[in-house]
Amino acid sequence: MRFQESYIESDGLKLLLKHHSPARPRSTVLFLHGFPDDHDTWSFQLEELGKRYTVAALEMRGVGRSDRPRPGRSYAVQNILPDISRAIEFLGVQKVHLVGHDWGGMIGWCYATDPELSANLLSYQGMSAPHPGTIRTYILNKLKTFGLGPLARQLLKSWYVWYFQIPFLPEASIRALSPSLRSGLLRKGGMDQNDPLILKSKEEFARITTGSVNLYRQLLRRTPRRPQPPKIPTQQIIPAGDLFVSTELYHGQQKLLAGPNYREIHLDGPHWIHRKDPATINAILAEFIEEHNGGAKKSRSRKK
Repeated sequence: MRFQESYIESDGLKLLLKHHSPARPRSTVLFLHGFPDDHDTWSFQLEELGKRYTVAALEMRGVGRSDRPRPGRSYAVQNILPDISRAIEFLGVQKVHLVGHDWGGMIGWCYATDPELSANLLSYQGMSAPHPGTIRTYILNKLKTFGLGPLARQLLKSWYVWYFQIPFLPEASIRALSPSLRSGLLRKGGMDQNDPLILKSKEEFARITTGSVNLYRQLLRRTPRRPQPPKIPTQQIIPAGDLFVSTELYHGQQKLLAGPNYREIHLDGPHWIHRKDPATINAILAEFIEEHNGGAKKSRSRKK
């Protein structure tokens, strides 16, 4: 399958978009990657779903070949959301099915629960991360009910969030990280030893990660507000063996987003379940897309 690479402009930044369209696409699917990934994390999904749909994967700001803004509020979730809108405009359609993993999943949830921005979506599917505005609800609930054990376990899983708040040191440690140690950490998260992210050189890995460390800093400084129940169909894919996110962390999201447009799927699998078991994930994504594809609009001519 032949893919094109284009650059879109958003907030003065040039962002890489990898995309492909079959002869008669049934709809359009846009993918958002997480940390420490780039757009290649979606390769299995792009290849399979690209047989039926126009597919596109956005290289998020600060990552790889996309422009890197200066550290600060440019990495706040609210300021990243327009990047998604610019990608949709480039694809020349009125609405897309949005899919996100990890940080892309958190950003995607913010987009999908925004009353205005969600009008650009037919559906949303998030994976391996909840809406960031629901985490506080989970923490407060555990404190009120004295659920300190589960809370402590999640805080330990999220150790890197606190570590990334330190200036300069996280970036330096990423640049110094040996490929063998990186391989061990990523394989614990469910990656295969031959995954492209594991095979990247130290320089390549640093290029896709040292900018997006700022996402974690802004997460604590400019936490997105509590969301309202979504107005569009949404689905959360929750892997039980996630190295970084406990299944209980989704309880706050389930409480806040409960309603006819919110659904959860629990699976056995690791954080990078879309890499470990692409056949299962592809089938889940496609089934949900088809279920909610009735509002797909005919494509407009794509911008150059």
